[in-house]
Amino acid sequence: MRAELGQGTELFALGGGGLVDQLQQVAPARSWLARAERQMVGQRPRTVYAITEDGRDRLAEWLHEPGEGPVLECEQLLQVFFAESASPADTLATLRAARAWAVERNRGNLAAARDYQAGEGPFPKRAAQLLLVGRFLTDYYRLVAEWSDWAADLVQHWPDDLRDADVAAEQFAETVRRAAWSHG
Repeated sequence: MRAELGQGTELFALGGGGLVDQLQQVAPARSWLARAERQMVGQRPRTVYAITEDGRDRLAEWLHEPGEGPVLECEQLLQVFFAESASPADTLATLRAARAWAVERNRGNLAAARDYQAGEGPFPKRAAQLLLVGRFLTDYYRLVAEWSDWAADLVQHWPDDLRDADVAAEQFAETVRRAAWSHG
C-alpha cells in the first residue's frame, strides 16, 4: 500500500498522523479488519498489512456512502491570512515555498502519469481509479503553483504596512467572477 500511495499520490501523510499510523492502530485493535505481519528487509524491520474478509466487507460498506467533503489543511495559506503580522518579504518567502512544494509534489505525480501513459505503471489493474486521483492531484498542485505566482505578483507591490496597501478593484472583480462558477 505504501508503494501504491507513494506513486505521486500524496493523499495521506505517510507517517505523522497519516494513513500508516491509522493502520498501525487498527490492525492490533481490530484484527478482524486487518492483519499486521512483521518482516525483515535486510536489517530493517517493516510491517505488512493485509485486509481480512471482514475488513473487505467493511470497506465495501464505507465505499457505498458518498463520504464527506474535502478538508483543506495548508499552513502557508494560514500564514498569508495573517500576513499583516509579517513583512512583505516574509509573505513572499511563504508563497515561494508553497510554489516549491507544488512543483516538488508534482514531480512524482508527473513521473507516475508518464509511466501509466506508457503502459508501464506498477498497478495497471488500478489505472482507472489512479487516473481520477492523479488528475485531481495534478489540478491541485497546479492550482497551488498558479495561485502562488499570482499572489507573489501582488505581494511584491505591498507597502511595509499592509493596512496601506491598495487593492485593485479589478482583482476583486476577477475573484468574484471566478467564485461565481458554481452559480452558472
